Amino acid sequence: MHAMHAGMRLVRKVVDSNFLRNPALADYLGRSVRNFAILTEFVTLEAHKRDAIVTVPKSIEILARFPRQVEVLRSSQGLLRFPGRSAGLQRRLIDKRQSRRFPQYCRQIADAAAGDTVSENEIHRTAHAAATHVASLVDAAPTIIDLFQRHAKRFSHDEMTILRTRQPRGWDIQRKLIDMVFESTADVAGATGAIGKPFRPEEIVNLPVFRYCLCMMLLFIRWIEDGRQTAAGPKLIANDVIDANIAAYGTYFDGVLSADEKLRSLHREARHVLGEIGATVPV
Repeated sequence: MHAMHAGMRLVRKVVDSNFLRNPALADYLGRSVRNFAILTEFVTLEAHKRDAIVTVPKSIEILARFPRQVEVLRSSQGLLRFPGRSAGLQRRLIDKRQSRRFPQYCRQIADAAAGDTVSENEIHRTAHAAATHVASLVDAAPTIIDLFQRHAKRFSHDEMTILRTRQPRGWDIQRKLIDMVFESTADVAGATGAIGKPFRPEEIVNLPVFRYCLCMMLLFIRWIEDGRQTAAGPKLIANDVIDANIAAYGTYFDGVLSADEKLRSLHREARHVLGEIGATVPV
C-alpha cells in the first residue's frame, strides 16, 4: 500500500454517507495514519445525488484533510466474477487507481466549489449518474419485494410468528434462512453474471454477492419483525439495499462507521453469522 505503513497493521473501516460530516470521522483518521476510511460505490454516489456543487464539498471536507487515508472500493460491475479465495480479499476489493486519484478528486471538488467550469461539469456528470443509479434502486424495489414475498412462503404460520415475535429460532428455521441466502445468491448471480465458475462452499461465503444476500436476509427478518415485509415503500426498500451493501462490505474490513445503529447492528449480526459458517472475517 504505502511504504510508510510497511510492517504495520492498517485499520480499515467502511464509511456510511451519514458519517462523512461527523467529527468522529476526523477523530478516527487523525488518531493514526494507519486508520483508513473505505468508500463504497453507493456512498460516493449518494454524496452527489442532490445539489452536488454545494453538498459534495461539505461531504468530503473531512476526508480531504486525510486524502492519503482514503481507499475506494471497486464498482459493483468491477466486482463481477470476484475470486472467492480467502487470501487477498481486501486487496482485491480495493480499486488502487481510484484510491491513488482520491487527492486529485478532492482538488477537483475544491476547484468546482471555487467556480472552475471544467470541474463543475465533471461533478454534474457524476451527479447525473448518481441520480440515475438511485432511481434504478427505487425502480427495482418491487422486484426485491416480490423476491422476499416468495421466500416468505416457505415459512409456516407458526414459524412466521416465531420470527415476528423474536423468539429463539430452531434448526428448521435457521436452515430455511441459510437456504434462502444461497438461493438468493444464485438468483442475483444469474441475473448479473456475478459468479463465472463453480465455487467451493468455503469460497462462496467470501463472495460480495453472497454477503450482500446474507445482509438482505437479515433485513428480511427485521421486516417480518416490524410487520412490514410487504408494506415498505420503494424508497425505504432502496435505503435498505444501500444499508445491506455497506454492512456487507464492512465484513471484509474492520467494521463500519455509521451514525445509524440499525446499520451497525446489521453489520455486527452479518459478521457473527459469517464467522459461524467459516467465512474469512478480520478479527
